Amino acid sequence: MSDVGRSPGPDDFNIGHVLTVTFRIFFRHVVPITFVTVLSFAAVGTLAVAAMWALGRDGLESMTNSPPGGAYNIVGIVTIVAGMLSFWILAYAVATAGVVVGVFDSLSGRGVRFGKMIQVCARAAPRVFVVQLIAILFTMIGLVLLVVPGVIVSLMLFVAIPVSAVEGRWVTALGRSTDLTRDNLFALFGLGVVLFILSIVFSFIINLFQTAVLTNWAVGSNEQLVANYAIQGVYYVVSTAFPAVAAAVAYFELRRIKEGVGAEQLADVFA
Repeated sequence: MSDVGRSPGPDDFNIGHVLTVTFRIFFRHVVPITFVTVLSFAAVGTLAVAAMWALGRDGLESMTNSPPGGAYNIVGIVTIVAGMLSFWILAYAVATAGVVVGVFDSLSGRGVRFGKMIQVCARAAPRVFVVQLIAILFTMIGLVLLVVPGVIVSLMLFVAIPVSAVEGRWVTALGRSTDLTRDNLFALFGLGVVLFILSIVFSFIINLFQTAVLTNWAVGSNEQLVANYAIQGVYYVVSTAFPAVAAAVAYFELRRIKEGVGAEQLADVFA
């Protein structure tokens, strides 16, 4: 079967080309891409539930309340929130690492190796989590100081997770991403804007669909709750998987343009 990414691309980083390839890969391999995303979130969600179970009800209450009088324990609440965010960051990073494998398999013209996607998710989990966590912290610092620096930092680190997953880098993935994105920040900004607009449109469609579906059941019924969770699940999975494909395609395009690297070479990294 012919591949979506084997034909030569433009000489410069082109938003339209990246989006075209992203859409084609996502819809051609929507099942393995979304399934590996679901598995990543399910695995990390299981860890989160296990952590809460280990703490127990008394442990959670002791972290959120400070005697006497049951006043709120700010430190405990912040700790819980930080823990929940950490689990989400881990799930997102792991899912993206797995999606990267599928993208390069598609770009190279070979069949998508679902087993290899899962294997990379598990193998790369620690380092992509560290990379994503540091990237988010740097971006937040930039946003706190001034909005523009935060946006610039996020663009510089746009391909940090693909770098970590493919090249086996830890913290140095941040510098490598900065090198690859240099001279293309404006184009990446345009790509980010388009992805943001697409997420808004998709959210609007999901909300319309959700409203239409949920009106078929009584408020608070089990059927309505299940349908609501299922629709929200679809939204979160697609909202994670599609940008992950875009980041992987952007990484490939940057390396192809700057270093002359082919898709087969990148796919062979996971052989």
